[in-house]
Formats: sequence, structure tokens, C-alpha cells
Amino acid sequence: MAATTASTATGGKSSVTLSLHPLVIMNIAEHHTRVRVQTAHVTPVYGALLGKIKGRHVELCNTFEFKLAPTSTATTTSASGAIIDMDFLTKKLELIKQVHPDLDFTGWYTVEGKDWNSAAMSSFYAQLSTLNESPLLLRLDPVGVSNELPIHVYETIVDLGTKIDFIEISYTLITEEAERIGIDHVARYSVTDGTSDTSIVSDQIAIQYNAIRLLYQRMLVLLEYVRTV
Repeated sequence: MAATTASTATGGKSSVTLSLHPLVIMNIAEHHTRVRVQTAHVTPVYGALLGKIKGRHVELCNTFEFKLAPTSTATTTSASGAIIDMDFLTKKLELIKQVHPDLDFTGWYTVEGKDWNSAAMSSFYAQLSTLNESPLLLRLDPVGVSNELPIHVYETIVDLGTKIDFIEISYTLITEEAERIGIDHVARYSVTDGTSDTSIVSDQIAIQYNAIRLLYQRMLVLLEYVRTV
């Protein structure tokens, strides 16, 4: 692919409409949080977006993480230093298609602040455009302060084969019954009562742990009885 430049626009006219499921946001936030805890510093995370394409309407339903190939073994180097393992990605999409034939690869996600590097994202476009000629980019801003969700979605448009425009598009949140139940469960069990540093989640886990330990002790008593008789 020829050398390309990249630009972003917030007020461009998009050719698609978009619906977004909360599961997508929860998956990306969990991916970012897990990596942040494991590495103890801010590390960019990337993954694939799965959705349903109906004409010019895209419904984003789920995600999965990219497997990044070691730079030393990759044949090309992206501006961000991240190389997607395309063999793994292709096989993963084939397996998903067997289980969910209505889901297609619709783009990729990243977690970056407002100063995100659109030129680096152009290298991802070069790698992923073989799977979708106009993949969407979803960016979660982990530090943005706003009354709105820190989610920004961009349509990728190639201008004359040398310039990639990232046009920000609006979206509508939609939920299914199972998602509403899951979100309600997370909301109720991830808050504190204002008097303790321990969350309700930790309390619930402690109760379950004590119950399992008591059951284990009772099983040891029964086992000893059986051995005796």
C-alpha cells in the first residue's frame, strides 16, 4: 500500500448510521483495566469489532482482542509498533462465523485519549482493509471528563488512495434483555455504601468463599466417617 497521510474530522458527513450495544463498551473497558493492572502503566489495547451490517446501517454487538505479532518477526512495521497477527484474526473470524453467522468484522477499537495518533491508526487500516474496505474505528477515551459516554466512533474514508480521513459519526445505544440484566447486576454490585473502602463485590466474594470453605470442612468430616466405618 502506498504511503498515506491521515486526518480527523468531527463534523464530516457520514455515509453510515450506527447502533452500539453496551456489551461492546464493557468488553473494551474490561480489556483496558485488565492490561492496566497487569502492566502497572498505560498500555494501548486493540481489538476487533463484530456487528451486523444491514445496508448502510451497522449494529456493533461484540468484540474480541487482537493478538499482536512480535515486531521482530513481522514483515511490515506499523507507525505505532503494533502488528496484528492476521492468521490468528482470520481463523478467529471463521470460528465466530460458524457460531454466529450474522456477525461480521466491522472494524477495530483502541483506548486512547484526545491526543490519539491518527497516523498510527492508518497502519491498522492498511492491515485490516483486506477484511473490510471501510472498517470503523471505535476509540474509548480513558481520561476524558464529560457528561457523555467517552466513546468516539469514526468512519474511515480513503481519499485518492493516499489520504485516510477519520470522520466521527454519531451512534445510538441499544440493549437487549440479557444485557439490561447484566448491566443492572454490575451497577448494584460495584458501588460502595460510603462508609467502607470495600465494595459490595468483595463482600459477596467473601461470603461465597466462607460458604465453600465450610462445605469443604463438612465433606472432610463425612470422608473421615466413611473411612472409619
